[in-house]
Amino acid sequence: MIGRGTRLCHDLLGPGLHKNEFVIFDYCQNFEFFGVNPKGIEGNLVKSLTQQIFEAKLEVAVLLREKAESTDEERVLAELYISDLHQLIVCLDRQRFVVKAEMQAVVEYSEPLRWANLSKSNLLEVTAHLSKLIVANKADNEMARRFDILILKYQLALLTSTYRTDQYIKKISTTAQALLKKQNIPAIALQVLLLNELQSTTFWAAVNVNRLEHVRVSLRDLIKYLDKEKQVNVITTFKDDLDIDRISDHDLVPTYTNLQSYKDRVEAYIHNHKDHLVIHKLKTNKPITETELNVLEEILFDGKTIGTQQDYIEHYGDKPLGEFSLSQNSCRLKF
Repeated sequence: MIGRGTRLCHDLLGPGLHKNEFVIFDYCQNFEFFGVNPKGIEGNLVKSLTQQIFEAKLEVAVLLREKAESTDEERVLAELYISDLHQLIVCLDRQRFVVKAEMQAVVEYSEPLRWANLSKSNLLEVTAHLSKLIVANKADNEMARRFDILILKYQLALLTSTYRTDQYIKKISTTAQALLKKQNIPAIALQVLLLNELQSTTFWAAVNVNRLEHVRVSLRDLIKYLDKEKQVNVITTFKDDLDIDRISDHDLVPTYTNLQSYKDRVEAYIHNHKDHLVIHKLKTNKPITETELNVLEEILFDGKTIGTQQDYIEHYGDKPLGEFSLSQNSCRLKF
């Protein structure tokens, strides 16, 4: 983004010494990049923790429902997750703009029966239209939500058997060890038995989605008592080594104007050249000669500062040059 440093300023350098130019040091080659990609590139949207938790619970519930040999406890957990997700949709604030934009899906999935037989195609539909609408509970701690997603991802790993679970066991065990150091806190003291179990190989050998849910519910509100990791300050003393041979000059005006619409460039030129004879005549509704019409053509079709004749046709239509709109004074001039 080219900012305020590009603005002109009278008497900046002293009486009569105006700022009338500037230099941009483009170390990151932004002008070259936007010259090739005038609209930039689309970035990847990062999902919030709340959205990740919603989608993970939904996937776990669907997998448990479709599991051939689900236990009674697993079926109960699946319906518990579904009930929680349904309530989140029911409680959405329908006055929010983003909710209104997805109102059809909101109304449809506010009905309990819609959740009774969710398929994988329904899962994709809910993920695409509804999960992004969920707002985090203000009373909830961010660290608790991070623990939620850790447990839910572990549950998915168990159900799908698509990737290793070592990383989850290590993180949960490490968290339990850290909590054991704070047994003086009454809420943590109540969970000492479970925290010790999480240190044993016996627990992890028999782990399942329901036991993980018990761990999540029991510990999520205790995570806030953990000390935040301290970041070590890194002090550097190196000097920049500027490679003069690789520095090149770029003409700012052609590159920058390519990022503006043709109409914006026309209006900007007119605004900045009010004293030009032809422009002054146009703004005061005075007739112009054929020679002055040719001058106007040279201004609008220069191919550099403003644009080309094709740009003119695309923005003002295929009509005589002697008729076009000047938004600076909100009038249509004909000659």
